[in-house]
Amino acid sequence: MKYYRGIIILYCVLAVILYSCEKELKTEIQVSPKLCFNCILNPDSIIQGSLSLSQSISINEPITKISDAIIELNKDGQIIDTLENVGNGKYRLNIKPSSGSLYKIRIISKEFPVLFASTMIPEKPDVTYQNGELELHVINEYYSYSTYQTTYTIHDKPGINRYWNYTKSKFNDKWHFYGGYGGIDSPFFDDFNKEIDATYENGFFYQYYLRINDFGFEGRSFSFKDTYFPEHVIESFFLDADKHYDKYLKSTIKQMMNDGGSLLFNEPIQIYSNIENGLGIFG
Repeated sequence: MKYYRGIIILYCVLAVILYSCEKELKTEIQVSPKLCFNCILNPDSIIQGSLSLSQSISINEPITKISDAIIELNKDGQIIDTLENVGNGKYRLNIKPSSGSLYKIRIISKEFPVLFASTMIPEKPDVTYQNGELELHVINEYYSYSTYQTTYTIHDKPGINRYWNYTKSKFNDKWHFYGGYGGIDSPFFDDFNKEIDATYENGFFYQYYLRINDFGFEGRSFSFKDTYFPEHVIESFFLDADKHYDKYLKSTIKQMMNDGGSLLFNEPIQIYSNIENGLGIFG
C-alpha cells in the first residue's frame, strides 16, 4: 500500500514540475506592409475588387482598408475606365467582363509602388448533365433509402483548360457548400486534395472542389458521375479558370486542408499571387 501511495505522490510531483516549466512565448513577426488587391473577373457578374494593406500574422488588429487609390482597367490594350470607390476598400465598375479578352489593372496609391496585373478570361465551359433513375438501397427490413446518379459531360474546347467543379446542396431551406466528393473517381481528377478515408465508397474523397485537367481528352467529351439523395436540391457549378486563378485556388485549398488537418507542424502554403509590387489575385 505504501508503495502505491509513493508512486501516486511521485506522479503528482512530476506533474507540478512539468506544469511549472511551461512558458508562453509571444513571437512578433515583422513584415513590410504591402498593398493587397483581390479581384476575380466573371462574365456573369459586374467587376468588383477590394484593396487593403497586408500585416503580420502576429498583429491582432482589423485589416486596414485602402479607399483612396486610382484603379485603371485596360481591356485588349485600351483603357476602358477606372473603378469607382464605394467605400471600405471596395471598388466597382458597373460592366461585365467579356470572355476571351485580356484585362490589365494598374493601381496607384500614395506611398506605395504602382501595382500591375493581367489576366485572360477563358470561355464559359460547355457542360451538359443527365439525371439517372432512382435506386433503392435496402439495408434491412426497417431501413432503406434511395439515391440517383447524375452524369456530367464536359465538351472540351481546343487549348489548355483548367476546369473546376463545386456543388451546393439545399436542405432545411438553407444552401450548404459541399465539403467533399467521395463517390466519384477519374484519372483526370487532380489528386492534390485527395484524402484517404475508409468510410467513403472508394476509400478516399476530394476536399472542397474538384479540379479537372483536360489532358487525355483534349478537344473531346469527358463524363463522370456523382451520387445524390432525392430529398436534397443540388446545384453543381463548373468554371474554366485562367492560369492565375487556377494556381490561387489550388494554393488556398491546400492551406485550408492544412488548417483543418490533424498534423501539428503542417508546413504553411504560400498563397499564389500575380499582383506585381503587391499581393493578391487578379484572375
